[in-house]
Amino acid sequence: MDIVEAVKLVGGLAGIVALLWKFHDLYISNMSLGVEIRRTESGDVTIFTSLENSSLAPKAVGFAMVFVVPHGENVLDHARRFCDDITCTEDLKKLQAQTESGKAIYKDNVAIIPLPFYYQENMGVGDEKLTFRTRLAVDKLAPNDYSVRFYIFPKFRWHIVPNRRYHRVNQDLLVLPPVRSEAALPEPPLPINTKVGMR
Repeated sequence: MDIVEAVKLVGGLAGIVALLWKFHDLYISNMSLGVEIRRTESGDVTIFTSLENSSLAPKAVGFAMVFVVPHGENVLDHARRFCDDITCTEDLKKLQAQTESGKAIYKDNVAIIPLPFYYQENMGVGDEKLTFRTRLAVDKLAPNDYSVRFYIFPKFRWHIVPNRRYHRVNQDLLVLPPVRSEAALPEPPLPINTKVGMR
């Protein structure tokens, strides 16, 4: 094999690798997602979510939700309170049946907030970034630290090969401190120039 043939062989292999990588980017790569807790000036708590597809091929979302549970506690244990048939995090998609109305569910300091914006209003996510913000009813949660998880579950589709992408999840921390009553507030300090006990 002379140098010219070797160069052709290397170039051909590089082309195959580039083609396979492009195929991976189009049909196998995952989308990027984010979640962030934000507080408004009035004190309300909102959950800001984002979903970005950086590939050229559109990707569809089968289900998306925000799942709020006390921080440090097992997510699956709380999910089984709504659906018994859950053995792994991929099974959390079954919670969609509990939220067909599109309304949030609050129960015993746990919240399931469906986000149909991602899987009903958008039939597919192109090479773009989608964002959605929703309100969290903190008055239905006891003071505690909470893990706020944003889940997306890709919709199964057949392309050249079946779409077997698994769910994606991102998390942020919400801190709800105890509400202090006025009676529990300490008395303000006296001004420096105030004389106490002097007549």
